[in-house]
Amino acid sequence: MTQDSANLKFFTGSSERVAITTGGRMGIGVSGANSQLEVRSSDASGIISRCTNTQSTDTNKAFTIKNNSATNTFHISYRGAGYFARQLLIGTSTSRSPGGLVPNLQVEGTNSSTSSLSLTRNSADTGSASLTFNKTRGTSVGADVAVNNADTLGIIQFVGNDGTDSNNPAAWIVGKVDGPVSSNVMPGRLEFYTNTGTSSVSLRATIKEGGAFLIGRTSPAATTNSIETHNAARFQAPSDFWSTASSFYGIVDYGYLGTHGAFETTLVSGGYRKGSGQWQNRTVNGVSGNATMIAMGTQASYIALRLETGKATGSSSGVSDRFRFFPTASLSIGSTTEKSKLYVNGGESETGAILVENVLYSSNQDKPILIAGTQNYTGATTNWGTYGFQIRMKTNSGGSPRLTVDTDNGEHICVLNNNRVGIGTNAPERLVHVVGSDCRIRLSDSDVSPDFELQNNSGDGVLTTNSTTNIRFNTNNSEACRIDATGRFMINRTSADFHLDVAGAARITGYVYLSNAQRVVWGTSNSSFIQGDDNDYLLFGVNNEVFRINGSALRIGQTSTDFAGAGNTTVGASITKTGRVHSSTSDQQTGFTANANTSSTSKHFCSFRRNGTQIASIKQETSGVSYNTGSDRRLKENIVDIKDALLTLLKLKPKEYNWKSDKNKVTEHGFIAQDLLEDKLCEYAVSYSEEDDFYGMDYGRLTAITIAAIQELAGKVSDLESKLA
Repeated sequence: MTQDSANLKFFTGSSERVAITTGGRMGIGVSGANSQLEVRSSDASGIISRCTNTQSTDTNKAFTIKNNSATNTFHISYRGAGYFARQLLIGTSTSRSPGGLVPNLQVEGTNSSTSSLSLTRNSADTGSASLTFNKTRGTSVGADVAVNNADTLGIIQFVGNDGTDSNNPAAWIVGKVDGPVSSNVMPGRLEFYTNTGTSSVSLRATIKEGGAFLIGRTSPAATTNSIETHNAARFQAPSDFWSTASSFYGIVDYGYLGTHGAFETTLVSGGYRKGSGQWQNRTVNGVSGNATMIAMGTQASYIALRLETGKATGSSSGVSDRFRFFPTASLSIGSTTEKSKLYVNGGESETGAILVENVLYSSNQDKPILIAGTQNYTGATTNWGTYGFQIRMKTNSGGSPRLTVDTDNGEHICVLNNNRVGIGTNAPERLVHVVGSDCRIRLSDSDVSPDFELQNNSGDGVLTTNSTTNIRFNTNNSEACRIDATGRFMINRTSADFHLDVAGAARITGYVYLSNAQRVVWGTSNSSFIQGDDNDYLLFGVNNEVFRINGSALRIGQTSTDFAGAGNTTVGASITKTGRVHSSTSDQQTGFTANANTSSTSKHFCSFRRNGTQIASIKQETSGVSYNTGSDRRLKENIVDIKDALLTLLKLKPKEYNWKSDKNKVTEHGFIAQDLLEDKLCEYAVSYSEEDDFYGMDYGRLTAITIAAIQELAGKVSDLESKLA
């Protein structure tokens, strides 16, 4: 610490840290303070003041003041977040929550000066000060995440104190996104809300992104409308709008309302009337041409509605009356003459009139509300004469009304207040209920045939075409099926070759019944088919019959037997329901083929089983096959060596013979099965087929006794050799 003639200075090491001038100003980081307290820091963080408890940084529980010259920013932060995580109160020390929100910045005072916020821009250009509301969909400070359609971007809230608190808003102005958002594309709308005396506000008006102004609506009825309102709207022209100096007797642009002279209200579209003598056409919405004018004028005895279209440029003709309202509450359409409450001029002659009688209805009432007749109408209400028909309002004893059409023959049509319509009945039980002795509804393109009728025939519903036309059924405005004049029914087709013709897949969850010997056919040649006969057969054909299933077997390529080739020469195959397989061929091609697309030696071409257990097989080997019969020790019992094998073998009677069925009479060597049975030698090698009534013999079953005989003979030879040696 040092003191000179001007200042009191504090040092650490050789560096000056604090200086107090003779004027009482303190500088931290600066020798000559320009204010009572001046702090300067060259630290990169820009922190000039921090208030914390035990933390060494400003990341938690710190109040920090920063002046960052690198970014030209100054901010006060709490918890080091770079923004106010708590409130900054100006003019008060008490936190409020107007509108239910706790603001970060609160300004409060007792007059306009102490309770206001002012933004001023001083620049020699067209710019101004601004108040900006910004929203992102990010979850952290500084994020750039696009908003979505209908997101709220900002709210200006107007709140008043109700004597208890300031929580309830009186009005809002809300900015929202009004369409899809993309790069440099941000459509928006403004919504205006007011409070009618509740705890919340309601939407009253909207300015859409295209400029449409909606009052009491949330979406425009048409994209070309500029202003839409749900309730009544009032437009009032300024007092000088119709100045005669302007020489305009109409409105100079599309959609304007105004007042002038005898015309109380005027609408003009597409043109205007200049001066008192001629019309001028102008271009509106890109369309140039004829003027359309609607003018409601007041006179001493009526109000006229005038409409004129197709005015040519330069036309000086007046605007013609289209409607007239009279002081007697009568309306004339197409005429300037008052004749009834509602009078319609039919054109060439006064042939039409509408009379509405103002009647209060209660129970059991029957009074007319409209009478239609010729120009000779005299006012009759019950005597029909030549006056056509009446529309009457009727009620039952409970006061429920119905609207009816009556003639002198009574009631013909009625409409109930539950939307039901009755024809020929005064009590319809459905939306449309028709009663009659010949109850038909006819639909015709014109008053001539062909026509279509819907009929109730003794309770049966009947659809009728009175010519050789179709009955079509449409869904989603497209034809789904039809019935033609020959009774053919088509689904997804407009022409048919069969009585039921379907284009596309069909699902049937129940049975399909066909008469015996009838077919399900593919194509039109009748060659690919399925045909059946009740309790007899089901056959399948491609060009001709190929498969037949009867009650006992599947016949393949033949129809005559369940046992093809078994005791017969039938060519084909069969599989019986008991599991028997028969095959018979008539050429030199292989009758049975078994193929294995694998090199594994464990592949079985054929497996023989008894009660589900394999007892023999034909198995693939490396370059051949092996024929295997069951020989597992675990399957056998009473196992002993064969005795007297050579003696048994010597008793066998090998024979030379040829087969009777062999036309070439080739000589073969073998055994006669009956010899083995008669001599009771190796009987296990003989089998008998009851079906064929023939004996057979398995020569392979003589292998074991043959080997045993050879072994026995080899032993004898060995003994002889030993003795001779």
